Amino acid sequence: MIREQSLDVGFVFVDYEDQSLYQLRQWLQPLERLQAKFSVKVFFTSPDVAKELEGSSVEGVYFEGQDELTAKLYELSPKVLLYPNQNVRNFYALRYSEAVHVFVSHGESDKAYMSQNTIKRYDLYFAAGQAAIDRISSKVAHYDTSKRIVQIGRPQSLDKYLLPENFVKSSKKKILYAPTWEGVTKATRYTSIVSHGAKLVQALVDSGEYQVTYRPHPLSGSRDGEVKSANEAIKKIIRQADKSDSSAAHYIDESPFGWHLGYHDLMISDISAIAYDWLSTGNPILLTKPVEKKAVVEDFPLVDKLYSITSSDLDGIDKLIADQFNETSEHKKLSAELNDHYFRQPTSQSDEHFASAVAEAIALREERLVSQDFPRLYSFESRGGTLGLLRYPNFAIRELLRLTGSWSTAKQLAKLERSDEFYVHLSDPFNGKSVVPSVEAVLRQQPANQAQQGDRPNKKLVLVLNQVTSLLAVSKLLKRNEFKSLAPDVVMVPVANATDCEAVVAKLGPSKAWYLKHHPLNHMLLRLNGLEHGLYRPDLDPLFVPDHSLITYDLILGPSETTGEFIKRLLDFSRPLIITG
Repeated sequence: MIREQSLDVGFVFVDYEDQSLYQLRQWLQPLERLQAKFSVKVFFTSPDVAKELEGSSVEGVYFEGQDELTAKLYELSPKVLLYPNQNVRNFYALRYSEAVHVFVSHGESDKAYMSQNTIKRYDLYFAAGQAAIDRISSKVAHYDTSKRIVQIGRPQSLDKYLLPENFVKSSKKKILYAPTWEGVTKATRYTSIVSHGAKLVQALVDSGEYQVTYRPHPLSGSRDGEVKSANEAIKKIIRQADKSDSSAAHYIDESPFGWHLGYHDLMISDISAIAYDWLSTGNPILLTKPVEKKAVVEDFPLVDKLYSITSSDLDGIDKLIADQFNETSEHKKLSAELNDHYFRQPTSQSDEHFASAVAEAIALREERLVSQDFPRLYSFESRGGTLGLLRYPNFAIRELLRLTGSWSTAKQLAKLERSDEFYVHLSDPFNGKSVVPSVEAVLRQQPANQAQQGDRPNKKLVLVLNQVTSLLAVSKLLKRNEFKSLAPDVVMVPVANATDCEAVVAKLGPSKAWYLKHHPLNHMLLRLNGLEHGLYRPDLDPLFVPDHSLITYDLILGPSETTGEFIKRLLDFSRPLIITG
């Protein structure tokens, strides 16, 4: 039963790692302002989040494990659930059917992460602007952007921050130089610290016209000694300039990013996520062009349209900088155009856009979900019980087999040519209850009668598995008399992570993936674009219970009458297609 006094908005943050807290911080002030119109709480499972909430007016709801989360959801009955990331653990909240689920992301960017197929896990996407719609439309199939994406601008651009205690204000034009770090590979080596940094900063401080804030990425120099030395050299230039003229008030910044947006007049940045945050201010921005030839610079509007400072431009940097503050500057016009493209305008009304989107989602829930009689959700018991200490020997056995080559993705893929479709069974260990009946059904639909006549087509049945116990169960199944003739054409491909799954798709070039079990680990493949994702006869799994997260799939083949009726109660624009038979 839906409670009359239910929570309006629940913000779901299930991350444990400290380094992910910035995603929560990005939304705290917008959520505080949203409380003027709606009741808001943060659902969390990490003690670190409690510390973040101590200085906030937003209350938290702590839970331990999926069972307690389920209980909290039914206790508070949230109308709308917001998600700032694509964490696989979101699955447990996404199963709840009595709320509208919304992806809000943790920052606008053109990264592949922002256009993964798993955007379908959420009924709606509160996106920054038109760029998100274009991005999703071009990369994600079977997704109606006109119904599922709501533009809200950038509420974070309205956040207020205190300046660092040791920072001194200046009446001069304020320039922020915020280069990124060297990255892990050459493909992500976008940093300008070595190639541009010292000459750029020296020119800016020598001009005497600007207050310069130097904010290198916190990891700058952590993997490359040359970057570390160049970073220290830039800091030395800043210190010497301040020593020569204390009124210059240049600054070496190590504070969290945020206050910079409301203070500075111009940012110079590398290809980096903070460039998008800056763009929402409407102030001019210049990018640097990577000197690393292997750095991947894709054809994104931000990179394509903005002027990129090459190392040869540094001799005339004074004129280039001055031109940014010219009202007729072509560079300034381009910055404004990009701001319009990436963010719903005016960004000064982003709070209103956000509140309006929440109100629409609540109205959608009241109109279409409240009247539905959804069965109460219980914990997700993927294997019918707790694995406990058996988890460790299972992992050890799988790793041993990988080291000996018996559990090798590459070895099995070498046996295959391209295939239009393949089958997937990802699960926890010791899950024979589901893998046997599902694979048996797939085998029965194969042309066994043709095999006996000798005219079977030379086509492999590809089965992707992530557990040794599943492989053993299928091997035993293939020894049955009725399936022996099919056994030579069944190729079981073991996978252990998302990289293995990507290798499977790259080798097969399929148009469709059939999932034999509804499981959180399906995320490893469901995130991939370019193929259709279908759930195969889900009710064959004795542990299967229909829930809201079924909307992740494009289609569901052969659901039971009960499951089919459940799916029809979900929001029409996000529910998967039902295929009978």
